[in-house]
Amino acid sequence: MTNKDLVDRLIKYENGLMNHGEQVSLLQELVNTGMVWQLQGSYGRAAKHALDAGWIKPPPRRGA
Repeated sequence: MTNKDLVDRLIKYENGLMNHGEQVSLLQELVNTGMVWQLQGSYGRAAKHALDAGWIKPPPRRGA
């Protein structure tokens, strides 16, 4: 994903223009890259909720 693609998706997410599947996909990608913890707190809270609900998985272990 390019930076522009990511920014476009983040804007779409923040404007409430994503369906549930798109939100889950974005959050999974942000968790996998670790970027979710560098963004504003609402992203981390959304990721935690999605993890707890079983909608997304923890990031893959490096070197595993």
